[in-house]
Amino acid sequence: MRTFVVIALVTAAMAFGAEPEKPGRTISVTAQRYHFHPAEIRVKKGELVELVFTSLDTDHGLLIPHLKLRGLIPPKGRGALRVRFRGSEVGRCWFESSHPSGAGYTLMRGVIEVE
Repeated sequence: MRTFVVIALVTAAMAFGAEPEKPGRTISVTAQRYHFHPAEIRVKKGELVELVFTSLDTDHGLLIPHLKLRGLIPPKGRGALRVRFRGSEVGRCWFESSHPSGAGYTLMRGVIEVE
């Protein structure tokens, strides 16, 4: 069984005066019509990672089922979707576009591999 921990309450922690843990690594991922780049992301077990998703064109939905995450990557020039997580077990999980952005949006997939 693969388990991933999402750190989603960074803002809430800051509101209570707690300093959020800084990620060991930040990885930029671009979304553009029908693909993510990079489409394969490798992280070390236990490593806190922040993925920063930006679009090079229109908005894109993002679904990462193992993280129980569904989000929206804003259109080009309108910001980013940031996801922090820690891979707690070795394994693979996939991510994909969940928002129709054209005929090939179902082909937009990627994988996160925890080593």
